[in-house]
Amino acid sequence: TCRDNPPLLEANPTYEATLLSLGRIEQERLYWGNWEARQESSGLFKQSWTPIIDRIDESQVERRVRAWDIAGSLPSESNPYPDFTVGVLLAKMRDGTYVVEDMIRFQQRAGEVENTIMQITQKDREYYSNYRCVLPQDPAAAGKIVRSHYSKLFASHGIPVYFNKTVSGSSKVKNFEPFAATAENGLVSVLKGEWNTQFFKELEQFDGTRSSSSRKDDIVDATATAFNVMSTKKELPKIGASAFQLPSIF
Repeated sequence: TCRDNPPLLEANPTYEATLLSLGRIEQERLYWGNWEARQESSGLFKQSWTPIIDRIDESQVERRVRAWDIAGSLPSESNPYPDFTVGVLLAKMRDGTYVVEDMIRFQQRAGEVENTIMQITQKDREYYSNYRCVLPQDPAAAGKIVRSHYSKLFASHGIPVYFNKTVSGSSKVKNFEPFAATAENGLVSVLKGEWNTQFFKELEQFDGTRSSSSRKDDIVDATATAFNVMSTKKELPKIGASAFQLPSIF
């Protein structure tokens, strides 16, 4: 274990405390020497970490983000279990805690997805202050085309939109770990709603393996994006109505 290396602890007195502040998996490996610890669904996230609350104190909300994970297919014979489009609304409170306020999940064709996201964003902006809509951007060339399309769509409605590059494979675990560790440390609450069951189910099942018919990671990705955008101070690239010179017919 970590304690089996006294010279290291003597040279770095804060090392032990640093390891104990890590998430369960890294703590098991680096502090306790259990290198067989794996990222299992019960280890990455547990519902018991996040209390369910009935209301949120609006005066204590610092800012909000609704982050999206976008899909564009309906169930069919060739693809009976397509991914979902998911939007997770996360609030950061003035005391440094976080509240997952809402989760929207649906399966639609690409054109319908665009309309639904736009409608939800418009409603969010009416209800909430200090709000941002964050859309995913694939780092490949195709992602630039999708970004350009959504940018023009939002600009035509006079709505600012932000983008965040997506991750895949093992990077999804690293992307989700900051949220999971924050929840494990008691800094995340969830607002009571009908969506709670599906939200917790997917987060608890997530183990970093590829999305399948029985295990999806759309909610995981949207939640991780919302938290990572909210918890960093970097300014995301924004596209708003002033970013384009629209034709006079608009």
